[in-house]
Amino acid sequence: MAWTNNTLSSTMSRTQDEHKVKDLGSLNGTFVNDVRIQEQIYVTLKIDDKLRFGYDIL
Repeated sequence: MAWTNNTLSSTMSRTQDEHKVKDLGSLNGTFVNDVRIQEQIYVTLKIDDKLRFGYDIL
């Protein structure tokens, strides 16, 4: 299962054991725990990670 936000700036992927996020080349960045993630590479999320798309915190 995967979903993409409205501006197509990032995508998330979920398997049975993991949740991952990938930046698709957004202008404002995708951040995990206030660290900008590299474009086009999935990052595995951990419990209590803070996910931010540009200026929006989720």
